[in-house]
Amino acid sequence: MANSKGAWLAVGLMIAAAACGSDNSLFAPAGETSGCPALSACCQSKSMPSSLKPGCQSVVDQKNADSCNSALSQYKSANLCTGTNAGGGAGAGGATGGAGGGTGNACANLAGCCESPSFPSASKAGCLQIAQSNNEPSCKSNYDLYVSNGLCGGTGHGGSANGGAGGSWGGAGGGGGAWGGAGGAGTGGSSCVPNNYVCSDNSNCCSQICNGGVCVSCRPVYSACGSPSECCSGLTCSGGSCVQACGSTGANCLSTSTCCSPLQCMSNGTCNTCKAKGYSCYNAQDCCNGQPCTGGICGSGTGGAGGSGGSGGTGGSGGSTNCGFTSQTPACETCLQSYCCAKGYACSINNDCIDLFNCIVGCSAGDTVCTDGCGNSYPNGISLFNDFINCIDTSCGTQCQ
Repeated sequence: MANSKGAWLAVGLMIAAAACGSDNSLFAPAGETSGCPALSACCQSKSMPSSLKPGCQSVVDQKNADSCNSALSQYKSANLCTGTNAGGGAGAGGATGGAGGGTGNACANLAGCCESPSFPSASKAGCLQIAQSNNEPSCKSNYDLYVSNGLCGGTGHGGSANGGAGGSWGGAGGGGGAWGGAGGAGTGGSSCVPNNYVCSDNSNCCSQICNGGVCVSCRPVYSACGSPSECCSGLTCSGGSCVQACGSTGANCLSTSTCCSPLQCMSNGTCNTCKAKGYSCYNAQDCCNGQPCTGGICGSGTGGAGGSGGSGGTGGSGGSTNCGFTSQTPACETCLQSYCCAKGYACSINNDCIDLFNCIVGCSAGDTVCTDGCGNSYPNGISLFNDFINCIDTSCGTQCQ
């Protein structure tokens, strides 16, 4: 029986040896770096993901040395046979770097970008607000744009278990080892905010224009501005706001629509104050509100008088009435009372309008330098003054000639 047992034991050893190859590596000493024993140790390594352990062990169970060595080589190349399952280290500085290492969650990646040293502090709050929305498509869109503009540099995002190369925010990004290598160093990223993203002042923006808390390439119409260069094409900065560009006094023009109100395009092709009745003109284009230019004079001079003690104009003098102005011509006076009383009164109780009226009636006929100077001196009275004069021209032109 002893010999029989010995024979069976010998046969068993031969079968086992054949299963693992001619080198008998199945029974290799502890610490062996090849064969099925080494693969078995790798299968139990802390670095081996639990999801891969059953497959690893099934190769060991086949007891084929060549198969074991082949699998072992692959696992070793993936760093799965040693160490601990640690995350990758921080990458230094810079724009986007090596792939992998992230969590696979766009909002988590965006949050990491928001906290990156190269991300502008003025935009951090808005960035984090998007990241905290848990809206993955929105997070991904913003993250991709920030990365493309080099705003996610600085601290690298460490590799996670089963991640790819570390340093998803390292710049040129040297790759860390899979499943936990250190993130590579990156190159420096941009420190300015691209267009369409939040800002606190002009200095934050790459374009140097922060409009309404958002970086833009130029300021749209009605936006606050400091200079014309900030406004978009076709606009200018006037009174602290971007407005449609218009011609100021003396600017070349083709039509009145291109002149700043209340200027109009004169016969000499420049923007200027229109001529009231009684003032010299080249043609009707120079006269206010379509008045005729007769004998080189706009209209034929109204006989109105300055209200509130103003001196009389070209047709006589008179005092103020409940309509603000009066005329020595009965027909003109009646018409003024009937059709232009409200507009005359509105002008007479406005200091700028009455000052403008008194200034103009004090100018000599045809003295455009004088009348233009009046308009420049009392610009806030032009609108009410023109309303009154227009009413006379339209409703009382015949009676007040």
